[in-house]
Amino acid sequence: MSTEPAFTQVNSTQWQADPGIRDVLSQSGDIYTLQTPAGWKYNFQRLISDRKVSYQLQNFEDSQGHTYTLNYSLSGNLIQINEPAGRHLKVNYQTLSIKQGKATVISSVQSSDGRSVTYGYQEMADVISPSTLSYQVLSTVSYGDNTQAQYGYAQMFTSAPPLLTTIIDPRYPYPFTQIRNEYDTSATNQVGRILHQYNYNTGATVFSLSAIDATNYQAIDSRGVVHTVRTTTKGLVKYKVDGNSSTGSHGLIIRTAPTKHFPTTVLGRF
Repeated sequence: MSTEPAFTQVNSTQWQADPGIRDVLSQSGDIYTLQTPAGWKYNFQRLISDRKVSYQLQNFEDSQGHTYTLNYSLSGNLIQINEPAGRHLKVNYQTLSIKQGKATVISSVQSSDGRSVTYGYQEMADVISPSTLSYQVLSTVSYGDNTQAQYGYAQMFTSAPPLLTTIIDPRYPYPFTQIRNEYDTSATNQVGRILHQYNYNTGATVFSLSAIDATNYQAIDSRGVVHTVRTTTKGLVKYKVDGNSSTGSHGLIIRTAPTKHFPTTVLGRF
């Protein structure tokens, strides 16, 4: 998830969640367990490599006690997801060229029953340093039924990865089948915040976001329902109150978290 619940360590095994966060975080050595209000548990392992700390999801358990496990390559890439009934998803990778070196991307995902999804990429040169800096962006997703999703991008901030501007995907439910994103270009510390989403063909608004203050936002979805969203100072969602006044720590994502080479924009929808 790209939401960011905040926890404060109380002792060697327990963490205290911020007000409004209903998730529970506990610790046993280098294993951290996050439990959601719905009863799902996620177990992460703390890893240290080249003096860098990361937290790798090892397995998760649904509310019925069924455990799903994850396998990784020696380089740390997720290569397989296993479910309790014995089925699995296999994740394949490829290495692509960029101006500053090489980039590893997911090339396809295959299921144990023979289904597959293939990912296509396009290299985009940086608008400021086109000869020395470029990005690989996801341009197509090809499904097993011969349908295909297409994605368009634009670089709106200098020295920042391109942002997702158009989405055409027959697998998305209406009205998100064809979408155009409009971003907030006024706040450089929150690159990738979606202000509006429009239907690509009709121009009708399907989502809009407005700031109440530095950490509180009002979102209106395609049904006209108003939601209140509280974020961290970095713009990541802490929790939301939906149009029915129910509170949750997951929901609308309003900020991307681009890596060094890839933009990772996520649609702002519930």
